[in-house]
Amino acid sequence: MQEKECKPTMIYHHCTQATDAQGIHIYEICQAFKKLGWNVEKVALAKEEVVVTKKHVESSLSWVHKLPTWLVEIMKICYNLRDIGRLWKAVRTHKPSFIYERYSMYNIAGVIVAFWTKIPIAIEINSPLVYEQKIEKKLFWERLAQGMETWIVSHSTKTIAVTHVLKDMLIKAGADPERIVVIPNGINIEEYPEEKYGRILKDRLQKIAFVGWFRDWHRLPELIDALNRKKIFEQGTQLYLIGDGPARPEIEKAIQENKLESQVIITGSLSRQEVIEKLADIDIAIQPAANIYACPMKLIEYMAAGRAIIAPKLPNIEEILQDKVNAIFFTDGDWDDFANKILYLMENPTLAKRLGQNARQAILQRPYTWTHNAKQTLEILEIPNKESHK
Repeated sequence: MQEKECKPTMIYHHCTQATDAQGIHIYEICQAFKKLGWNVEKVALAKEEVVVTKKHVESSLSWVHKLPTWLVEIMKICYNLRDIGRLWKAVRTHKPSFIYERYSMYNIAGVIVAFWTKIPIAIEINSPLVYEQKIEKKLFWERLAQGMETWIVSHSTKTIAVTHVLKDMLIKAGADPERIVVIPNGINIEEYPEEKYGRILKDRLQKIAFVGWFRDWHRLPELIDALNRKKIFEQGTQLYLIGDGPARPEIEKAIQENKLESQVIITGSLSRQEVIEKLADIDIAIQPAANIYACPMKLIEYMAAGRAIIAPKLPNIEEILQDKVNAIFFTDGDWDDFANKILYLMENPTLAKRLGQNARQAILQRPYTWTHNAKQTLEILEIPNKESHK
């Protein structure tokens, strides 16, 4: 108890279910601050992060999806009243040096409480939620939502965007550019030990893998068709689709139509540790598609695992990877080009080994780690590093 009291305190604030990739991100950044000597208090919908299937989460919230969009948005706005009270109480109780918040649409509690209590707040934005909801036509109060998002960014002490593309989108929407810094996602490199993931890849590359939540925009059925057209599976190659998602029925249909039941394996949802173990056993890791603003966590996981990576040539992907240095790029949406790049790597195992080694080295050099991200956050908030309190 005495040890806890002598540590400086921060508050981590979020309004998510803390599941899947969100849960990993929340857990790891909190652990990183703890490693730097901070006591982390959470004010959240879910205080414990778990990695469960999105299907489970969506099922548990099915009643919300049945409500009119305008009503759901009003409920989110009204939630601020409760959240402000909870956060205010936590600040008064724990007297934190700062608040770290994962951005949620319509949630202004963090910025308001930080202003009232005169403590700094860092808002982490992984995606432009208003833009996403507009594209998916799931937003009723568009102007209000955009205005609140811009206001939140512009009134934070600092807002952390995970890519420069995302930063530019926020600025274009009207946010104060002086408030925004770019810090990409990270990895816990201790989960990828050198003796296991720094090894040289096999001379014959046969195992390809994608890790993720299957969405229609990943276009995995087209990817499977292209690999089959190029007769890649006839060479004994296997494609592992590690995960699950709403696009699974169409993927299974493509597998059946191409008679690839033994060559394309869908694992279903796995625990985080099981995914890490799977990455040790594959040769080529693929990112078939990506949002134009995202910093895909799976890419950084691929890099930490030292795998040869194939990814679409997109500006946000180029912020992390370099073509022919630590990855091979294909033309976004061109599945014949994608299949050709797979063949190219399979025919050049020495290149694949070099790409994998360079990818892992890039993780270590920058470094793309959660601890580094936590240190950067303290720097931009002008808060001294508290490692001496450990």
